[in-house]
Amino acid sequence: MNTTAVVVTDLSKTLPKGWRFRDTPGHGYLIPSAEANANVPEFLRHHEYEEDCAFHIPVVFNPLLFSHEILVSSIQSMKDWFPTEYEQAFNTTLERGESSMKDDYFYRLNDNVGKYNPNCAWGDWYEGLPEGMVLVCAGLVQPVTKPEIGRCKDKEKYFLIPKDEYNGGSMFFDETRYPQAYFIKKP
Repeated sequence: MNTTAVVVTDLSKTLPKGWRFRDTPGHGYLIPSAEANANVPEFLRHHEYEEDCAFHIPVVFNPLLFSHEILVSSIQSMKDWFPTEYEQAFNTTLERGESSMKDDYFYRLNDNVGKYNPNCAWGDWYEGLPEGMVLVCAGLVQPVTKPEIGRCKDKEKYFLIPKDEYNGGSMFFDETRYPQAYFIKKP
């Protein structure tokens, strides 16, 4: 179950006094009361919080205003989407398994330093690409000091990978595993 959807639905029905929800055609925004927003650490504070992820921030810092279910969901969502900010706000370090974002963009990358990780790819529809192959632009994984969204952009190389072996951004490989694609023009 998508806990974010539960929280947004629950919050939009029963907002605390002074809080409001601003809806737009593309997104909604949670606007806490000025008093509640003052509880949010200054480095995280905004006038309004976008509904996809950021709206969890004022909820976490106003725990007495929400149900246990909403608070637990918001704490986990903040750990997942804002791990560095969560660590700073609570003077803690999230360990492996406590934040999906930190797991993906910190632990997983550091476990694969020196390997290549795909940034983007083109299928065999691309001009000059052999049938059944994927042209992959991959970056060399460098040590990561904090979790940040983004792929490895340093020392990019192009590789030809069989379509049935290609697994998108979740794969890591040694540069000797697949042939480099010198003969194919850079897209």
